[in-house]
Amino acid sequence: MIKLQDVAKAYQTPAGNFHALKNISVSIDHNEFLCIVGKSGAGKTTFLNMITGVDSISNGEVHVNGTSVHTMPEDQLALWRGLNLGIIYQSFELMPMLTLMENVMLPMDFCHLYSRKKSRERARELLRMVELEDHMDKLPNAISGGQQQRVAIARALANDPPVIVADEPTGRLDSTTAETILDIFEKLVKEGKTVVMVTHDASAAQRATRVLQIVDGEIQSNNTGNLLMKSIVSTN
Repeated sequence: MIKLQDVAKAYQTPAGNFHALKNISVSIDHNEFLCIVGKSGAGKTTFLNMITGVDSISNGEVHVNGTSVHTMPEDQLALWRGLNLGIIYQSFELMPMLTLMENVMLPMDFCHLYSRKKSRERARELLRMVELEDHMDKLPNAISGGQQQRVAIARALANDPPVIVADEPTGRLDSTTAETILDIFEKLVKEGKTVVMVTHDASAAQRATRVLQIVDGEIQSNNTGNLLMKSIVSTN
């Protein structure tokens, strides 16, 4: 499903180049729940940005379902991203002046996959899935942070993408709400999705089928969730 080959990313700084990723190679299978763990600045978010193509690559190749991500022009990349990836941010990134329904409809409107009527029906269905159908006409500031994150998940699923990418999706949530989010991710994996999630939460990482630990831009460990528990705890 996802393959990174010799991927490197360097940023120019006044002190010289900062190497966020150092020739990383890894494959992520279809129907896998992968967690990326590591200290702040280790390269976790950069790893996700290489998959999504939201940041340029310094060296190497990234393929998602056979598509070479970093060789596409920006307009083609944006459309490809909208059709193939569901991206979930820690800060939710909902449009404040749009209702929950309208926020979920945005990716469908951008990619023109459905008619307006079908988009509304699908948005309602997704909000029902995350138990927020009764709030669909509210603005984001009228609901809690946990509810906003569930809307963000519904929006990420709007175009039925095969891959869900999540950057610290439970980092700002209470433990009960975080469990609800992880339950949704596990359900998506059972339904055939691939989920790639960055987290600092050791208990969240235990829910994954595999954990990658990144240290100073390099993969330190690559194992099943429970086997990395001690390593994950030590990074917090």
